[in-house]
Order: sequence, then C-alpha cells, then structure tokens
Amino acid sequence: MNQEKTIDPIEFRNALGAFATGVTVVTTKCEEVGRVGLTANSFNSVSLDPPMVLWSLAKTSKALTFFTDAKRFCVNILAADQVSVSNHFASKTLDKFSTTAYKDGVLGTPVIDNCSASFECKTVFTYEGGDHLIFVGEVVNFIKTDKKALLYHAGRYAVSEPHPITAAQKEDSPTKNKGFVDDYLDYLLAKATHKFEESFQQHLDRRDIQKLQWRTLVTIADYDGITLEELMPIVLLGHDKQLTLVNSMIDAGFICRVGSKPETYVLDKKGEQEVIQLLAAAKAHEADTLGNFSLDESRTLKALLKRLL
Repeated sequence: MNQEKTIDPIEFRNALGAFATGVTVVTTKCEEVGRVGLTANSFNSVSLDPPMVLWSLAKTSKALTFFTDAKRFCVNILAADQVSVSNHFASKTLDKFSTTAYKDGVLGTPVIDNCSASFECKTVFTYEGGDHLIFVGEVVNFIKTDKKALLYHAGRYAVSEPHPITAAQKEDSPTKNKGFVDDYLDYLLAKATHKFEESFQQHLDRRDIQKLQWRTLVTIADYDGITLEELMPIVLLGHDKQLTLVNSMIDAGFICRVGSKPETYVLDKKGEQEVIQLLAAAKAHEADTLGNFSLDESRTLKALLKRLL
C-alpha cells in the first residue's frame, strides 16, 4: 500500500515559485484605521459576467479584520518600474500612504497612481482556504494603462518579455526602419536619459524643483564646498549658464557662497531640506528603473557607463 508523501512547506513554496505571477498591492479603507494596503501576488480572475476577481490573505495577517470588515478592496497591479512600491507595502511601515501617490476610487479605496491596472471591488464572498482567507470581489470600476506589469518568479522580481516566437513574427512584418537609429549609441544614450529623467520629473514637480536645480543641489551635497569650475562638468552647463543658475539658487535660499579665491558653494538650509526629501525618492526611482535587471547587470551597466565617460 502506497503511503502519501509528506509535503515539506518550504519545498512546496519553492515549487510554487516556478509559476510567474504579477505583483499587486491590495488596498482598502475602514473606519477603524483608515487606509490599509499590503503587497500580494495571490490574485486571479474569476468571471467576466459578472466581472469578478479573487485574492487571498493569510489568517495570521494583522490586516485580515480590516479587509473583512470593510467589505471592499482595490487590487493595484504594479508596473515594472514600481519595485519600491512593492517593497514599501510589504514592509512594516505604519503609514504606508504618506509617501505614496494615490487617489480614492469610487468605493473610497486607495487607487495607486501609475500602476499597470487597478480593479475596485466590493466583496461578495469570502471562503476558507486552509491557512488563508479567499476574498472574491465584484469589479465596479477598473483602470488599464499601457505600462508593462511587474512579475515575481522563483523568489525574485522579474519582467515580461515577448517570447522569441512572437518576437520573430513581429520582426517579419514590413517596416520602414533600416535598423541604424535603433542600434546607434547616441540615440540609445539620449533615449535612456530622457526616459529616466522624465519618470523622475513627477518628484521634482511636487517640490517645484527644476531638473538642473536638482542636479546642482545633489552635486553640491556630495562635496564639502565646490567651485563653479568643478560644478560645471558635473551639471553639464557652460560657465555663463551655470553662474546664472547658482546666482538664482542663492537668491532662492538653496545654496550660499563661502570663502574666496576660489569661491565655493555649499547648501543653505532650504537646499539641505530639499536634498533630504528628494534623495529618498531618487534612490527609490533608481531601484525601480534597475528593477528590470539583476544586481550583476545593474553593476555592469554603471561600470560600462563610467568606462565610457
């Protein structure tokens, strides 16, 4: 008589990791604590008519009663550049929404900005599922963007790429592009820089800081006093434009002059405050951008750029 094999929980979890899933932040709003959110990948569709989805939460979760009492939730499918959002909502940070861009949806549940998609739901069923509780919700509103979704596979973040078969089919389609521009170093560097800076611009806009002001501030913050000549090649401005910029930033209280011959610049109180606020956002933004790469790939990318410079 065959005996059933005892399932090792750790091995079982590792085997489940072979199935790539999306990464979501599920949110709700309840009277007891206000807005609540947590990272989850236990999300799936249930029905198209009526539109229904499900997700599950461990019975040991401190947030369980908040979701059962609220009887509503929003599943925010994170985009590939939102690794920091996933980590933030998976952390033990108490007020997770103070540093998160969101808006309240039609049910009052937080809808996180810039996701791949979001589904606002009213809870219609809850089921026992072993050590988890399964929430089934009817979708009352949803948002879909063109942003590529963040994935989780084999215990780490991943991104989706077209399968070689479908990629080859796309390449076989007629095109006017002869391929030079898409593979030209000047274009690739310029495009990457534009995309990187454009996605960080939202943080600068919130602080009413211009791109060159930010570059000047963070450069000065790295030095214990820096001259105009040292500043220029880092900020990438000529003498006259850099001088005009620093003079305007002195007038605005961001930086101040110290010493003479050579004259150097340091952060003023307002500049120090702006750098503190923006450095965390800048690090998170870089982590999101490099979330598509492994640690070795990220280090190699930076090393190659430094060698090129």
